[in-house]
Amino acid sequence: MDFTFESQGDSEFFTHTCIVPYRTEEIPPKVKTFVTKTFERKFSKNNSVFKDWKEDTEARLDQCAEHDFAHWKVPKFVKEPEQLLKVQ
Repeated sequence: MDFTFESQGDSEFFTHTCIVPYRTEEIPPKVKTFVTKTFERKFSKNNSVFKDWKEDTEARLDQCAEHDFAHWKVPKFVKEPEQLLKVQ
């Protein structure tokens, strides 16, 4: 390592320059190890918020569709009964 001091004329200011040779050896990679534990979760319907959920069946889907058809506004703008039956 060399140190060079340069001055400009009679001024009181000096510039300090440090000349260091280039690194020739390989830089070792820094690998940070994590100390976290991982575990695999398995879904159990009986042990979740969905335990009281009722499965969809054809009868339940028909019941939901009938309820929806009773409250929708389509008959207000579809006036022909044939087209209304096609929509349902």
